[in-house]
Amino acid sequence: MRRLHFQKTQGLRAVIFLALLSSCAPQAGAKKSGASEQLNPPTGAVMGTTKVSEVVERLGPPTSQTPSIKAKDVSFVEYKDRPDHLKFQTRAEVVEAEFRQVKLGSPQSTLQYWRHRWRGQRTTFVSVKTNPGAHDLRMKQFSAPDLGAAVIYDVSADRVTQVVRYVR
Repeated sequence: MRRLHFQKTQGLRAVIFLALLSSCAPQAGAKKSGASEQLNPPTGAVMGTTKVSEVVERLGPPTSQTPSIKAKDVSFVEYKDRPDHLKFQTRAEVVEAEFRQVKLGSPQSTLQYWRHRWRGQRTTFVSVKTNPGAHDLRMKQFSAPDLGAAVIYDVSADRVTQVVRYVR
């Protein structure tokens, strides 16, 4: 009787082990997520190549389109109705930068996520002045210049608030 119980227990352990092993193993044809995949959200915009008309074709009409005060040929195209509040900076109708807000509580809202994501890449971590003459440097920019990407980190809230892709 004891021997039968031992055999059933061993068999059950083997089944559980195999189930766990198969659930942890990469699936056939599964795509590995990498730094570049993470930085190419559904907009599909390629910085320095994609035209504003292509973005509008993919995402529909923007919520607003405003010219820059500082440069003549620069404008901003915004999609405020999206959960990620997507914003593009354009120059001469070509997308130069993409800004998107990070959802509170998502893995991407932690600085650790981005340090891990960009492990092995050259990175910088610098203070950002939120407005001219500001003494409060609670915002930091963590960048991976070779990827043409950065995140804005709010030190006081201990969270990443924005992801930026730009022309390299």
